[in-house]
Amino acid sequence: MKRIALMFFLIFVLMGCSNHEEIPNENKRLKEESESSLKKMNEENREQALRESLNLTFKLLSAMGDKDYDFIESNSSTSVKVSREQNMIIVNNGENFYEWLFKAKWNWEIWNSGDMN
Repeated sequence: MKRIALMFFLIFVLMGCSNHEEIPNENKRLKEESESSLKKMNEENREQALRESLNLTFKLLSAMGDKDYDFIESNSSTSVKVSREQNMIIVNNGENFYEWLFKAKWNWEIWNSGDMN
């Protein structure tokens, strides 16, 4: 009876040792999978943010051409002023000062050809 109990005890101990080696490998695999999915999620978020920024840029350029001052003001930061009288955007962030005149309409064909003069 003691031999059987000793045998079960040794088997139990040996099984515990073999599982102990698999746990770090499993943890390492899970950690790699979670880092990979986090990296993929960050790339997707970055692409989505870039897509939204570009879409907003084109909407703002179109609003400038249409003189849609309300849309421009609603999407501008506090350092941006819209001058309806002078038809321009004025940016003053404390260190730099910029003025941007509205164009009547943007000619996208010129932008595609590379001749922007």
